[in-house]
Amino acid sequence: MYLKISEQSSTDKHIEVAKQHVSDCNRVKDCETYAVKMSLAIEVLQGIRFAITALDAKKKSCYNNTILTYADLDIEIRNTFEACKSFDKNNNTSILSEIFPENKNTNKFKAAIFAEVGSASKIVDRLKDLGSDHPLAILVHPLQKTERKHKTAIKEHKVAITEWDTIIEQEKVAQADLRLQYENNYLEISSLFDNKVVNQIFPNSVMNLNYQPSQRVVAQF
Repeated sequence: MYLKISEQSSTDKHIEVAKQHVSDCNRVKDCETYAVKMSLAIEVLQGIRFAITALDAKKKSCYNNTILTYADLDIEIRNTFEACKSFDKNNNTSILSEIFPENKNTNKFKAAIFAEVGSASKIVDRLKDLGSDHPLAILVHPLQKTERKHKTAIKEHKVAITEWDTIIEQEKVAQADLRLQYENNYLEISSLFDNKVVNQIFPNSVMNLNYQPSQRVVAQF
């Protein structure tokens, strides 16, 4: 039996073994066609590896953006809180408790309550309820804008995660296709050439008549 490429091997190891196989095939007369077939499998796997690198960077960038936009939203909510508190102090009103009912009985900002999803939207709605002609209505637009940016960042991060998961599955398929092409090459070469040629292309191989090949069909590249 020839040495198979382990399913647990990394993509780099798959490519390393496959490239050596291509080189071995090209050194033997009439085996160049097997080098071409393996080269196509290598090309697919290399393309996926490059895509993984790019998507990994995208996923990290999107995650960082969710952190930054959350920080911006936190600042905007704090600014809104302080503006309401200042308005109450100057006008002897109780707007703060209307806009931030979770914060009632204290003038100290409680950051923990804003971990709830959609908390900024609730604050915006309460500000709108004051009326468009209210002095604090100017707080609506910057808060909405910052919240939209954060929501967009979250969506983009989720998309990046989905793309990452998809490309990882594609990598597994491409690895399997490369292993199967290697296996098919062995079966064809061992049936058409003598043991000397087989051993040149597949070092340490031993013919095994009881060997059952995989049933999976090679993907068309």
